[in-house]
Amino acid sequence: MKFLPLIWAGLRRRPAHPVLAFVAMAFATMLTGLAMTAARVLPQGPGSELDGAVVVISGLGFVMILFLTANAMAQSVRERGWEFALLRAMGFSGRRVVTLLFCELVAPCLAGAVAGQVLAQSVLLVLSHLFAAKMKVLVFLPSVSIGINFAAAILVAFVSLILPARRLTRLNLATILARGRYG
Repeated sequence: MKFLPLIWAGLRRRPAHPVLAFVAMAFATMLTGLAMTAARVLPQGPGSELDGAVVVISGLGFVMILFLTANAMAQSVRERGWEFALLRAMGFSGRRVVTLLFCELVAPCLAGAVAGQVLAQSVLLVLSHLFAAKMKVLVFLPSVSIGINFAAAILVAFVSLILPARRLTRLNLATILARGRYG
């Protein structure tokens, strides 16, 4: 909890990066949740080949989000090298700085996953009420979908941080601090 102000400052430094990760994760988790629900609710018939395509498209969406967040984090580490060097010079270990960066990245990913799940459940409830005469049951997101989406959000954050973490642990503090904040 004592590092929360540092995490908040990092999120506010470049607001486009966390917002982009949030929106992308929200849409991906919403589509994945709806696709997994449709696979469980709709009758399996001759068109069931479509289920495999939906799973592949959802997986590709998460890979695109992975590249998006990895690029944003690499750019953030490159731009904020002086700040990280200053934290290291103040006594923060490399592992602690990487942990701060991970918290900075996992927050918008998990928030996006929550927003996506809420949106998907809202869509399902609206559809259940629209087709109440035929369905006679409320449709909820499967718990497997919720678990997979949250695990995917954490996995995207973790994998996106691998290369920037290597760069952070190999910072040459003297050179970066000598160049100055904007050099």
